[in-house]
Amino acid sequence: MSSQCLKTSTNINRNKMKTKIEKWAEETYIEYETLTTQYDLGFYSQSPLDEITSPIKVVVMGINPGSGGSFTAMRENSNWALNSLEQPFEHLIRGNADWENHTKWRYWQNMMSLLSETFPSIRENEPQECVFTNATFFNTPKANEVFEDLYDKTLPHTLRLIEILSPEIVVSLSPDNFTRMMRAMGADFKVVNVFGRRLMLGKYKDILFVSIYHPASRYSNAYKRLVQKSLKLIRVNRDLGIDDLAARLKSSLNKEWLDVNAPVAPRNSGLKQLSLECLALLHKRYPDANLQKDTLTINLNGHIYVKIVSQSSKQYVYFRHTNWNGKMQYYSTNPSLAETYPHFREVIDLLAEKGYTSTPTSLGEKFIAEYKLSNPQELAEAVYHEIQNIAIHLKEIFK
Repeated sequence: MSSQCLKTSTNINRNKMKTKIEKWAEETYIEYETLTTQYDLGFYSQSPLDEITSPIKVVVMGINPGSGGSFTAMRENSNWALNSLEQPFEHLIRGNADWENHTKWRYWQNMMSLLSETFPSIRENEPQECVFTNATFFNTPKANEVFEDLYDKTLPHTLRLIEILSPEIVVSLSPDNFTRMMRAMGADFKVVNVFGRRLMLGKYKDILFVSIYHPASRYSNAYKRLVQKSLKLIRVNRDLGIDDLAARLKSSLNKEWLDVNAPVAPRNSGLKQLSLECLALLHKRYPDANLQKDTLTINLNGHIYVKIVSQSSKQYVYFRHTNWNGKMQYYSTNPSLAETYPHFREVIDLLAEKGYTSTPTSLGEKFIAEYKLSNPQELAEAVYHEIQNIAIHLKEIFK
Protein backbone atom coordinates (compact mmCIF):
# COMPACT_ATOMS: atom_id res chain seq x y z
CA MET A 1 0.00 0.00 0.00
CA SER A 2 1.37 3.39 -0.96
CA SER A 3 1.98 6.05 1.67
CA GLN A 4 -0.82 8.16 0.15
CA CYS A 5 -3.30 5.26 0.41
CA LEU A 6 -2.20 4.57 3.98
CA LYS A 7 -2.69 8.24 4.88
CA THR A 8 -6.15 8.26 3.25
CA SER A 9 -7.12 5.09 5.12
CA THR A 10 -5.94 6.59 8.43
CA ASN A 11 -7.97 9.76 7.85
CA ILE A 12 -11.07 7.69 7.04
CA ASN A 13 -10.67 5.73 10.28
CA ARG A 14 -10.21 8.94 12.27
CA ASN A 15 -13.34 10.42 10.74
CA LYS A 16 -15.28 7.24 11.52
CA MET A 17 -14.19 7.40 15.16
CA LYS A 18 -15.11 11.08 15.39
CA THR A 19 -18.51 10.44 13.83
CA LYS A 20 -19.23 7.57 16.22
CA ILE A 21 -18.27 9.65 19.25
CA GLU A 22 -20.44 12.55 18.09
CA LYS A 23 -23.42 10.24 17.56
CA TRP A 24 -22.88 8.69 20.99
CA ALA A 25 -22.68 12.13 22.63
CA GLU A 26 -25.87 13.34 20.93
CA GLU A 27 -27.88 10.26 21.93
CA THR A 28 -26.46 10.21 25.45
CA TYR A 29 -27.13 13.88 26.07
CA ILE A 30 -30.77 13.52 25.02
CA GLU A 31 -31.20 10.70 27.54
CA TYR A 32 -29.32 12.49 30.29
CA GLU A 33 -31.20 15.74 29.79
CA THR A 34 -34.48 13.84 30.06
CA LEU A 35 -33.31 12.31 33.34
CA THR A 36 -32.18 15.68 34.71
CA THR A 37 -35.75 16.96 34.45
CA GLN A 38 -36.81 13.98 36.55
CA TYR A 39 -34.06 14.10 39.19
CA ASP A 40 -32.41 17.55 38.75
CA LEU A 41 -29.03 16.01 39.45
CA GLY A 42 -25.98 17.56 37.86
CA PHE A 43 -23.54 15.37 36.00
CA TYR A 44 -19.82 15.29 35.35
CA SER A 45 -18.77 13.83 32.03
CA GLN A 46 -15.63 11.85 31.31
CA SER A 47 -12.22 13.06 30.24
CA PRO A 48 -12.17 14.89 26.88
CA LEU A 49 -12.83 12.85 23.73
CA ASP A 50 -11.86 15.39 21.09
CA GLU A 51 -8.33 13.99 20.68
CA ILE A 52 -9.46 10.37 20.33
CA THR A 53 -8.94 9.30 16.72
CA SER A 54 -8.28 5.56 17.08
CA PRO A 55 -8.84 2.74 19.59
CA ILE A 56 -7.28 3.59 22.94
CA LYS A 57 -5.39 1.43 25.42
CA VAL A 58 -7.40 1.70 28.63
CA VAL A 59 -10.67 3.05 30.01
CA VAL A 60 -10.83 3.71 33.74
CA MET A 61 -14.44 3.35 34.92
CA GLY A 62 -15.36 4.69 38.35
CA ILE A 63 -18.76 4.55 40.07
CA ASN A 64 -20.26 8.06 40.07
CA PRO A 65 -18.61 11.46 40.48
CA GLY A 66 -20.00 11.89 44.00
CA SER A 67 -19.97 15.68 44.15
CA GLY A 68 -23.55 16.81 44.68
CA GLY A 69 -25.19 19.71 42.92
CA SER A 70 -28.10 20.08 40.54
CA PHE A 71 -28.47 20.35 36.79
CA THR A 72 -30.25 23.68 37.32
CA ALA A 73 -27.14 25.05 39.07
CA MET A 74 -24.92 23.71 36.30
CA ARG A 75 -26.93 25.59 33.68
CA GLU A 76 -26.68 28.81 35.69
CA ASN A 77 -22.95 28.44 36.35
CA SER A 78 -20.92 30.22 33.66
CA ASN A 79 -17.93 27.94 34.28
CA TRP A 80 -19.86 25.04 32.76
CA ALA A 81 -20.85 27.04 29.67
CA LEU A 82 -23.75 24.70 29.01
CA ASN A 83 -25.77 27.49 27.45
CA SER A 84 -22.96 28.79 25.23
CA LEU A 85 -22.28 25.61 23.27
CA GLU A 86 -23.62 25.47 19.72
CA GLN A 87 -24.84 21.94 20.40
CA PRO A 88 -25.29 20.94 24.08
CA PHE A 89 -24.09 17.39 23.45
CA GLU A 90 -20.65 18.85 22.68
CA HIS A 91 -20.31 19.18 26.46
CA LEU A 92 -19.85 15.39 26.56
CA ILE A 93 -17.13 15.50 23.91
CA ARG A 94 -15.37 18.43 25.57
CA GLY A 95 -15.43 16.52 28.84
CA ASN A 96 -15.32 17.57 32.46
CA ALA A 97 -15.15 21.36 32.76
CA ASP A 98 -12.43 21.12 35.41
CA TRP A 99 -10.28 18.67 33.46
CA GLU A 100 -7.48 21.21 33.04
CA ASN A 101 -6.70 20.62 36.73
CA HIS A 102 -6.98 16.83 36.66
CA THR A 103 -3.27 16.11 37.06
CA LYS A 104 -3.52 17.65 40.54
CA TRP A 105 -6.30 15.24 41.58
CA ARG A 106 -5.19 12.56 44.02
CA TYR A 107 -7.51 10.12 42.23
CA TRP A 108 -5.72 10.65 38.91
CA GLN A 109 -2.28 10.47 40.50
CA ASN A 110 -3.12 7.18 42.22
CA MET A 111 -4.47 5.68 38.99
CA MET A 112 -1.43 6.76 36.99
CA SER A 113 0.74 5.05 39.57
CA LEU A 114 -1.26 1.83 39.16
CA LEU A 115 -1.34 1.98 35.34
CA SER A 116 2.08 3.33 34.37
CA GLU A 117 3.90 0.00 34.61
CA THR A 118 1.36 -1.67 32.35
CA PHE A 119 1.12 1.29 29.95
CA PRO A 120 4.56 3.00 30.09
CA SER A 121 3.67 5.91 27.79
CA ILE A 122 0.29 6.69 29.34
CA ARG A 123 1.36 9.89 31.12
CA GLU A 124 2.84 11.44 27.99
CA ASN A 125 0.07 10.28 25.64
CA GLU A 126 -2.89 10.28 28.01
CA PRO A 127 -5.38 12.14 25.71
CA GLN A 128 -4.93 9.48 23.00
CA GLU A 129 -4.42 6.40 25.19
CA CYS A 130 -6.68 6.69 28.21
CA VAL A 131 -10.24 7.78 29.04
CA PHE A 132 -11.54 8.30 32.57
CA THR A 133 -15.28 7.81 32.95
CA ASN A 134 -17.91 6.57 35.41
CA ALA A 135 -20.62 3.94 35.36
CA THR A 136 -23.02 6.88 35.65
CA PHE A 137 -22.21 10.55 35.17
CA PHE A 138 -24.83 11.70 37.68
CA ASN A 139 -23.28 13.24 40.77
CA THR A 140 -24.41 12.88 44.35
CA PRO A 141 -22.74 13.77 47.67
CA LYS A 142 -21.70 10.13 48.12
CA ALA A 143 -21.01 7.42 45.59
CA ASN A 144 -23.62 5.07 47.03
CA GLU A 145 -26.49 7.57 46.89
CA VAL A 146 -27.37 7.35 43.19
CA PHE A 147 -30.65 5.52 42.67
CA GLU A 148 -30.10 2.08 41.19
CA ASP A 149 -32.55 2.77 38.35
CA LEU A 150 -30.26 5.63 37.27
CA TYR A 151 -27.45 3.12 36.85
CA ASP A 152 -29.77 0.90 34.83
CA LYS A 153 -30.69 3.81 32.54
CA THR A 154 -27.21 5.34 32.13
CA LEU A 155 -24.76 2.42 32.29
CA PRO A 156 -25.67 1.27 28.74
CA HIS A 157 -24.53 4.69 27.43
CA THR A 158 -21.18 4.26 29.20
CA LEU A 159 -20.79 0.79 27.72
CA ARG A 160 -21.59 2.08 24.23
CA LEU A 161 -18.82 4.65 24.60
CA ILE A 162 -16.44 1.90 25.69
CA GLU A 163 -17.38 -0.15 22.61
CA ILE A 164 -16.57 2.83 20.38
CA LEU A 165 -13.22 3.45 22.12
CA SER A 166 -12.31 -0.27 21.80
CA PRO A 167 -9.75 -0.30 24.64
CA GLU A 168 -7.37 -3.16 25.31
CA ILE A 169 -8.76 -3.34 28.85
CA VAL A 170 -11.28 -1.51 31.04
CA VAL A 171 -10.25 -1.03 34.66
CA SER A 172 -13.38 -0.87 36.82
CA LEU A 173 -12.92 0.73 40.23
CA SER A 174 -15.65 -1.12 42.09
CA PRO A 175 -16.94 -4.70 42.26
CA ASP A 176 -20.40 -3.09 42.37
CA ASN A 177 -19.94 -2.01 38.74
CA PHE A 178 -19.72 -5.68 37.77
CA THR A 179 -22.89 -6.44 39.70
CA ARG A 180 -24.71 -3.64 37.89
CA MET A 181 -23.35 -4.73 34.51
CA MET A 182 -24.55 -8.26 35.14
CA ARG A 183 -27.99 -6.84 35.92
CA ALA A 184 -27.99 -4.59 32.85
CA MET A 185 -26.29 -6.89 30.34
CA GLY A 186 -27.43 -10.25 31.64
CA ALA A 187 -25.68 -13.28 30.16
CA ASP A 188 -23.82 -11.04 27.69
CA PHE A 189 -21.49 -10.01 30.52
CA LYS A 190 -19.42 -12.90 31.84
CA VAL A 191 -17.65 -12.57 35.21
CA VAL A 192 -14.90 -14.60 36.89
CA ASN A 193 -13.95 -13.94 40.52
CA VAL A 194 -10.20 -14.48 40.39
CA PHE A 195 -9.29 -13.43 43.93
CA GLY A 196 -12.70 -12.80 45.44
CA ARG A 197 -13.95 -9.22 45.09
CA ARG A 198 -10.37 -7.91 45.17
CA LEU A 199 -9.62 -8.86 41.57
CA MET A 200 -12.31 -9.87 39.09
CA LEU A 201 -12.40 -10.31 35.32
CA GLY A 202 -15.32 -9.57 33.04
CA LYS A 203 -15.98 -9.92 29.31
CA TYR A 204 -18.54 -8.03 27.25
CA LYS A 205 -18.52 -8.15 23.44
CA ASP A 206 -14.82 -9.10 23.36
CA ILE A 207 -13.94 -6.20 25.67
CA LEU A 208 -11.95 -7.24 28.73
CA PHE A 209 -12.89 -5.71 32.10
CA VAL A 210 -10.76 -5.84 35.25
CA SER A 211 -12.25 -4.94 38.62
CA ILE A 212 -10.03 -3.58 41.40
CA TYR A 213 -10.71 -1.54 44.53
CA HIS A 214 -11.05 2.20 44.10
CA PRO A 215 -7.67 3.96 44.67
CA ALA A 216 -9.34 6.23 47.23
CA SER A 217 -8.97 3.20 49.51
CA ARG A 218 -5.77 2.95 51.51
CA TYR A 219 -3.51 0.76 49.40
CA SER A 220 -0.51 -0.68 51.21
CA ASN A 221 2.73 -0.70 49.20
CA ALA A 222 2.48 -4.48 48.88
CA TYR A 223 -1.11 -4.30 47.65
CA LYS A 224 -0.29 -1.54 45.18
CA ARG A 225 2.63 -3.55 43.81
CA LEU A 226 0.43 -6.63 43.42
CA VAL A 227 -2.23 -4.72 41.49
CA GLN A 228 0.49 -3.32 39.20
CA LYS A 229 1.84 -6.83 38.54
CA SER A 230 -1.64 -8.20 37.94
CA LEU A 231 -2.59 -5.49 35.44
CA LYS A 232 0.65 -6.00 33.54
CA LEU A 233 0.11 -9.76 33.36
CA ILE A 234 -3.50 -9.24 32.26
CA ARG A 235 -2.51 -6.91 29.43
CA VAL A 236 0.19 -9.26 28.14
CA ASN A 237 -2.24 -12.20 28.15
CA ARG A 238 -5.43 -10.34 27.23
CA ASP A 239 -6.01 -12.47 24.12
CA LEU A 240 -6.57 -15.55 26.27
CA GLY A 241 -10.11 -16.61 27.06
CA ILE A 242 -11.37 -15.18 30.33
CA ASP A 243 -11.17 -18.54 32.12
CA ASP A 244 -7.64 -19.22 30.87
CA LEU A 245 -6.59 -15.72 31.89
CA ALA A 246 -7.98 -16.26 35.37
CA ALA A 247 -6.07 -19.56 35.59
CA ARG A 248 -2.85 -17.80 34.50
CA LEU A 249 -3.31 -15.17 37.22
CA LYS A 250 -3.92 -17.81 39.88
CA SER A 251 -0.93 -19.89 38.89
CA SER A 252 1.35 -16.82 38.88
CA LEU A 253 0.11 -14.71 41.79
CA ASN A 254 -2.14 -16.81 44.01
CA LYS A 255 0.20 -16.90 47.02
CA GLU A 256 0.87 -13.16 46.88
CA TRP A 257 -2.85 -12.38 46.76
CA LEU A 258 -3.49 -14.69 49.70
CA ASP A 259 -0.76 -13.01 51.74
CA VAL A 260 -1.77 -9.36 51.20
CA ASN A 261 -4.54 -7.55 53.06
CA ALA A 262 -7.31 -5.79 51.18
CA PRO A 263 -7.18 -1.98 51.23
CA VAL A 264 -9.30 -0.06 53.71
CA ALA A 265 -11.68 2.69 52.64
CA PRO A 266 -10.79 5.97 54.38
CA ARG A 267 -13.21 7.33 56.93
CA ASN A 268 -14.28 10.92 56.81
CA SER A 269 -12.73 12.77 59.69
CA GLY A 270 -14.74 15.17 61.80
CA LEU A 271 -12.74 18.04 60.32
CA LYS A 272 -13.54 16.98 56.78
CA GLN A 273 -17.24 16.77 57.59
CA LEU A 274 -17.08 20.19 59.23
CA SER A 275 -15.41 21.71 56.18
CA LEU A 276 -17.87 19.99 53.83
CA GLU A 277 -20.78 21.56 55.70
CA CYS A 278 -18.98 24.91 55.65
CA LEU A 279 -18.44 24.55 51.91
CA ALA A 280 -22.16 23.92 51.33
CA LEU A 281 -23.09 26.98 53.38
CA LEU A 282 -20.62 29.15 51.49
CA HIS A 283 -22.10 27.97 48.21
CA LYS A 284 -25.39 29.51 49.31
CA ARG A 285 -23.55 32.78 49.88
CA TYR A 286 -21.90 32.50 46.47
CA PRO A 287 -24.51 30.80 44.25
CA ASP A 288 -22.49 31.54 41.09
CA ALA A 289 -19.41 29.81 42.50
CA ASN A 290 -18.30 26.53 40.92
CA LEU A 291 -19.00 23.60 43.24
CA GLN A 292 -17.23 20.43 42.22
CA LYS A 293 -17.07 17.40 44.46
CA ASP A 294 -15.17 18.62 47.54
CA THR A 295 -14.07 22.01 46.16
CA LEU A 296 -15.78 25.40 45.87
CA THR A 297 -14.16 27.92 43.50
CA ILE A 298 -15.09 31.59 43.84
CA ASN A 299 -13.97 34.11 41.22
CA LEU A 300 -13.34 37.33 43.13
CA ASN A 301 -12.49 40.03 40.58
CA GLY A 302 -11.63 38.41 37.26
CA HIS A 303 -7.97 38.21 38.29
CA ILE A 304 -7.98 36.15 41.51
CA TYR A 305 -9.99 33.17 42.65
CA VAL A 306 -10.26 31.50 46.02
CA LYS A 307 -10.83 27.78 46.54
CA ILE A 308 -12.22 26.12 49.62
CA VAL A 309 -11.17 22.47 49.62
CA SER A 310 -12.46 19.63 51.78
CA GLN A 311 -10.49 16.50 50.94
CA SER A 312 -9.83 13.46 53.09
CA SER A 313 -6.17 14.45 53.35
CA LYS A 314 -6.44 18.24 53.43
CA GLN A 315 -9.01 20.91 54.27
CA TYR A 316 -7.91 24.43 53.43
CA VAL A 317 -8.55 27.76 51.70
CA TYR A 318 -6.18 29.08 49.04
CA PHE A 319 -5.89 31.89 46.46
CA ARG A 320 -4.52 31.92 42.92
CA HIS A 321 -4.63 33.96 39.72
CA THR A 322 -7.43 32.93 37.39
CA ASN A 323 -4.85 32.37 34.61
CA TRP A 324 -2.73 30.08 36.80
CA ASN A 325 -1.14 27.48 34.51
CA GLY A 326 0.98 25.42 36.89
CA LYS A 327 4.02 25.76 34.62
CA MET A 328 5.25 29.06 36.06
CA GLN A 329 5.01 28.95 39.85
CA TYR A 330 4.91 31.88 42.26
CA TYR A 331 8.47 31.30 43.47
CA SER A 332 9.81 31.27 39.90
CA THR A 333 12.78 33.45 38.96
CA ASN A 334 11.37 33.89 35.45
CA PRO A 335 11.55 37.63 34.58
CA SER A 336 8.00 37.51 33.14
CA LEU A 337 6.51 36.33 36.45
CA ALA A 338 5.03 39.73 37.31
CA GLU A 339 3.63 40.10 33.80
CA THR A 340 2.06 36.63 33.87
CA TYR A 341 0.63 37.04 37.37
CA PRO A 342 -0.06 40.77 37.87
CA HIS A 343 0.34 42.17 41.39
CA PHE A 344 1.29 38.74 42.74
CA ARG A 345 3.61 40.26 45.35
CA GLU A 346 0.96 42.69 46.67
CA VAL A 347 -1.58 39.87 46.94
CA ILE A 348 0.90 37.62 48.77
CA ASP A 349 1.58 40.43 51.25
CA LEU A 350 -2.13 41.08 51.70
CA LEU A 351 -2.85 37.42 52.42
CA ALA A 352 0.12 37.18 54.78
CA GLU A 353 -1.49 39.91 56.89
CA LYS A 354 -4.60 37.70 57.10
CA GLY A 355 -2.64 34.69 58.33
CA TYR A 356 -2.14 32.96 54.97
CA THR A 357 1.10 31.28 53.94
CA SER A 358 2.32 31.58 50.36
CA THR A 359 3.61 28.51 48.52
CA PRO A 360 5.05 27.89 45.05
CA THR A 361 1.54 26.97 43.88
CA SER A 362 -0.62 29.45 45.79
CA LEU A 363 -0.61 33.13 46.69
CA GLY A 364 -1.62 32.07 50.16
CA GLU A 365 -3.26 29.15 51.90
CA LYS A 366 -4.77 28.57 55.31
CA PHE A 367 -5.92 25.31 56.87
CA ILE A 368 -9.51 25.05 58.08
CA ALA A 369 -8.18 23.93 61.46
CA GLU A 370 -6.51 27.33 61.89
CA TYR A 371 -9.92 29.00 62.30
CA LYS A 372 -10.37 26.98 65.51
CA LEU A 373 -14.14 26.77 65.06
CA SER A 374 -16.20 23.60 65.40
CA ASN A 375 -19.61 24.93 64.38
CA PRO A 376 -20.14 24.87 60.56
CA GLN A 377 -22.30 28.03 60.61
CA GLU A 378 -19.70 29.96 62.59
CA LEU A 379 -16.91 28.64 60.38
CA ALA A 380 -18.77 29.57 57.19
CA GLU A 381 -19.41 33.09 58.53
CA ALA A 382 -15.75 33.53 59.46
CA VAL A 383 -14.49 32.36 56.06
CA TYR A 384 -17.13 34.42 54.23
CA HIS A 385 -16.30 37.67 56.01
CA GLU A 386 -12.58 37.07 55.53
CA ILE A 387 -13.04 36.50 51.80
CA GLN A 388 -15.22 39.58 51.52
CA ASN A 389 -12.61 41.69 53.30
CA ILE A 390 -9.85 40.38 51.06
CA ALA A 391 -12.00 41.05 47.98
CA ILE A 392 -12.31 44.72 49.00
CA HIS A 393 -8.52 45.05 49.21
CA LEU A 394 -8.11 43.25 45.87
CA LYS A 395 -10.24 45.92 44.19
CA GLU A 396 -7.76 48.52 45.38
CA ILE A 397 -4.79 46.48 44.19
CA PHE A 398 -6.22 45.82 40.70
CA LYS A 399 -7.94 49.19 40.09
